[in-house]
Parts: sequence; C-alpha cells; structure tokens
Amino acid sequence: MRALGVVKVDPTDDTIDRWIVWWYRLDPERHERRHTIVAAFDNPVEMEAEMSRLTHQLLDRKRAGVSEDVEWISGTHHHVGHNDEMAARRVAWAAFRRRQST
Repeated sequence: MRALGVVKVDPTDDTIDRWIVWWYRLDPERHERRHTIVAAFDNPVEMEAEMSRLTHQLLDRKRAGVSEDVEWISGTHHHVGHNDEMAARRVAWAAFRRRQST
C-alpha cells in the first residue's frame, strides 16, 4: 500500500476546493489579533492532521509562555467560487448600507 503524500495548495486559488488551517494570533504587520492562514490542503484529512500537529505545538508554546492564552488553531473549507461569492456579498452589503444611509 502506498502512503498518501501531503498536497498543499494555494489558499487563494478559487478554482479548487481547499481546506484551510488558520491560527488565531497577533498579526504584527497589522497590529491586531486575527486568523492567519497557515496552510491549505486538497482534502480534509490532511487539514485535520495539520491542525492536530499545530494544536500540540501551540499547547507547548503556551506552557513555555511564548504564545498567548487567546490563540487557537482552526480550519475551514472553501469551495470552488468561495472568494467570488464573498466579493459579491461585500458589494451587495455596501450597496445596502448606502441605501440605508440616505
């Protein structure tokens, strides 16, 4: 039996299904806490394995006092067209807000 290889993908590639691993932590460039993309995979099994690995790493970092207590690891699935759908929703919401303010 052949072992499956880890296939990382571009998390912004809207032409493929992708399972994304996030780390909620301080983003020093933006000076705010937010979800930062750590990795993206072509299947949920690899995402879950990476989330497990990173969760253990984060727990070690918290015990060592390197990471904040408010940090966590999570994941999500973005289907084909997700980015386009979100962009359309932002445009619609902005139009709605403009109509409400007049």
